[in-house]
Amino acid sequence: MNNIKLSGITKVYDPGKPYEVVALQGVDAEFECGHSYAVMGASGSGKSTLLNILGGLDRPTKGTYSWGSLRMDTMTPKLLTRVRANNIGFILQDYGLIDYISVLENCLAPCIFAGKKRSLAKREAVNVLEMLGIIGLANREVKKLSGGQKQRTAIARAIINRPNLILADEPTGALDSKNADMILQVLLSLVNERSIVILATHDAAAAQRCNHILRIKDGKII
Repeated sequence: MNNIKLSGITKVYDPGKPYEVVALQGVDAEFECGHSYAVMGASGSGKSTLLNILGGLDRPTKGTYSWGSLRMDTMTPKLLTRVRANNIGFILQDYGLIDYISVLENCLAPCIFAGKKRSLAKREAVNVLEMLGIIGLANREVKKLSGGQKQRTAIARAIINRPNLILADEPTGALDSKNADMILQVLLSLVNERSIVILATHDAAAAQRCNHILRIKDGKII
């Protein structure tokens, strides 16, 4: 895959209404393959909105989002869904897991959605769960997990397809220092000449381990 370029990205929620919210204001940024990035800022600064736009979960009100030859901001919903399934791994702050099925089944979901055979998907899921130290939880329902276990399950699900873009919203927020260190090692080990890792974080120590730090305030890169 190629580099990502954002030009003039603005996001306004409920535009024209008395309670409209300007979440991003004219953001210009470029993210290069083979690099990791930390996006830092206070709560409400626009970090999560930026990640949602990068992940194709939301569209900008204004501006352009190019990923190589792809125009992500104008892509059809069908094609955007396909790009997300095959190329983007998203670690949500609230985990985004299905509570009533097992850890393993949660991890299998993106593989099946991307068209992989279940037998291959299961082998890959086992490998990722082992790497993250939660293979013993494979058959446990998500609703019976602790916050840290849910976080690691969410990370396993996000990286199972070896996506070219990994977006993590506070990936170490629910973890103690030992597990946070392990998770950062895993995420940053996925950076290669074809991939980009972007973390939104309050954790200065985590941010320092990335190649680049972007600071955002009131919806603007500063």
